[in-house]
Amino acid sequence: MENNKKNKPKKYLIRHFVKEMKRVKWPTAKQNWVSFTQTIVFAVLVTLFIFGFTALITYFFKGIGINTN
Repeated sequence: MENNKKNKPKKYLIRHFVKEMKRVKWPTAKQNWVSFTQTIVFAVLVTLFIFGFTALITYFFKGIGINTN
């Protein structure tokens, strides 16, 4: 027996694609803004953490006499 999927024509590919896209539960504008805000806050916090960690390590190295240039 051959696989039926391989023999099916691609005639209704666009129609099936549109039908599937209608099934997707898209987020609301409010959900998008909440996600956007969370992403920005997270990025800022990670940036501050990395900056602070780098400054701390630099301060530590200068304290023990290692040149960090």
